[in-house]
Amino acid sequence: MLVDRKGYTPDHFSVQKAWKEKFFNETILNHSKAIAFLHEEGEIMNYLQQSNTKESVKFFDDYEQAFIWLNEYPI
Repeated sequence: MLVDRKGYTPDHFSVQKAWKEKFFNETILNHSKAIAFLHEEGEIMNYLQQSNTKESVKFFDDYEQAFIWLNEYPI
């Protein structure tokens, strides 16, 4: 699954935290082989990358890199 959040910057960091929790629920994770999130570079992107503990989830600021990662992700 590719989730494109480029161009969206929340007004407050807590909005991004709530969004992350929404997409990291077990139902979505259990029914997805891999999830690539496209996001703007910056503090929020760094936080998401550093706090991510799911092997099947990765954050990108480049569409092509996200697409390659999804296509190469082992099924």
